[in-house]
Amino acid sequence: MADQQPISPQQVQLLEEQVRKLEQRLKEAEKINQWILMDKRALEVRFDISEKLAHIGYWETNLQNQELHWSDGFREILGADKQLQPDMKLYKQMMTDEDGDKLGAAIQKVFINRENYSFEHSLLLANQQLKFVELTLKLVFDEQTSQPAKLLGIVQDITARKESQAKLERLSLVAAKTSNAVFILDKDLKLEWMNDGYTRMTGYTYDDLQGKHLPEVLALCEGDLKNYDEFVDSLSSSQSVSKELKIKNRQGEDLWILMNLTPTYDYALNLTNYVAIIINITKRKEAEEMLLDANNELKDKNQSITESINYAQRIQAAMLPNLNTVKQELPDLFVLFKPRDIVSGDFYWFAAPHQYDESGNSIPKHKLMIAAVDCTGHGVPGAFMSMIGHSLLDEIVNVRGIIKPDYILKGLHEGVRYALRQQDSRNRDGMDMALVVVCKKKQIIEFAGAKNPLLYIQDNQLYQLKGDKLAIGGEQLEVERKYTRHVIDISKPTTFYLYSDGYQDQFGGPEGKKFMRRNLRELLLRIHQKPMPEQRQVLDDTIESWCAQANEKQVDDIMVVGAHWPGKQ
Repeated sequence: MADQQPISPQQVQLLEEQVRKLEQRLKEAEKINQWILMDKRALEVRFDISEKLAHIGYWETNLQNQELHWSDGFREILGADKQLQPDMKLYKQMMTDEDGDKLGAAIQKVFINRENYSFEHSLLLANQQLKFVELTLKLVFDEQTSQPAKLLGIVQDITARKESQAKLERLSLVAAKTSNAVFILDKDLKLEWMNDGYTRMTGYTYDDLQGKHLPEVLALCEGDLKNYDEFVDSLSSSQSVSKELKIKNRQGEDLWILMNLTPTYDYALNLTNYVAIIINITKRKEAEEMLLDANNELKDKNQSITESINYAQRIQAAMLPNLNTVKQELPDLFVLFKPRDIVSGDFYWFAAPHQYDESGNSIPKHKLMIAAVDCTGHGVPGAFMSMIGHSLLDEIVNVRGIIKPDYILKGLHEGVRYALRQQDSRNRDGMDMALVVVCKKKQIIEFAGAKNPLLYIQDNQLYQLKGDKLAIGGEQLEVERKYTRHVIDISKPTTFYLYSDGYQDQFGGPEGKKFMRRNLRELLLRIHQKPMPEQRQVLDDTIESWCAQANEKQVDDIMVVGAHWPGKQ
């Protein structure tokens, strides 16, 4: 120890400087190590993102311990949960038997040839979705021994590509075989390609049109370029447009075409091309012109028929009684008369009895007859029946002097059967009706009905007298048809109503159902004390509103006759 030289201050300082440098290098090495770890994590994240965007995944098998690993991208392709343990059996179960055999043969080829091998196969996922993938098998070698260490399977989902290829194949086939013409134009509307459809349609070949812009193509076919300009002006940057154009074929014959022009874009949404589909619509246009001529002819005929029906309506209106004349005998009265068409199968009838009956006996003028009649059908057929019924009623009462309601109905039934020759023909048309005879002197109402009822109200109580279940006219079921005569005391104030079934059978309301007779009876009871013009307006407004609620049209003629008798004064 005595021989040992002491350390000089300079040596101590030098050693301390070397220690500081060593510490600084250690710190730098630590930072570099951290940067390397960060770069590794970033690379892993980028790989995961790229894997998903490219629809790529991979599986690898460690050949030493047979440990299997699946990437997240591969799990996503399989539709497998992240918690599921990797298992090649599950992967093979999704393959067809043929693809499973291909996988086994491909693995053998990779080991034998020490080269990568790729093939396509399908996968049927657990949710029954069918996918197509491309599998590339690759060996990973140990750097020291140069022996295979891992078997890597890189799997790419090519389902969308396969579907696109199938669509392209179908489109190519359609474009080649279709009778329609197909143009592919550049973004300046210059022709780049066309199928044979345009040649078959017009006689012009691709050599005739190659390199021409669309206006030049149409000008060659003598197309109306004014219509074309309107067509192109309407072309949106993102939507297709269609236009009918008139051109000529190579022989100078007129053709009508429908051109549909659709823009196409690249992945950056830049306009690249236009696809034009051209359809020959000449036959359709000729049919439209023929139809237009037929429609014009039909319009003329309809106008003529309508004018005739309007004239018939004036005749029918003249046939109906003048309400001002009737109100001289029965002042409190209204008639709601709404034909479904211009003319009606419903009609109302009034009469004051003749001075003499059928036996020549004198009859005091103290009776008034009111009828509401509903003939078979509506419109023109119903109007013809109404004219027959009106004429027969006038004859029965005013000529033959029959004044009892049951006898009037019987006579009308026989008259209809005779007028329509129903005993010898298959005609079964007829009418339903309600008829009242107001006997002013006796203060009674006599009623008879053929299917249709009489409603009357006294002391705020509504009563109904049903008509017989026997129509007027139609098939004769018995030797002699008889109708029932009902008598009502009207010495107290009485309001009564006659109507056809059109009001109660009208569809409408919130559920599109019939109005129904019960609702009609309740409505009449509710409004019976109102003045007659107001009652008519309420009935009209109610049925119009009923139709409007369900947007229903009137289905039948509508008629309601209401009258009030004041009773014994």
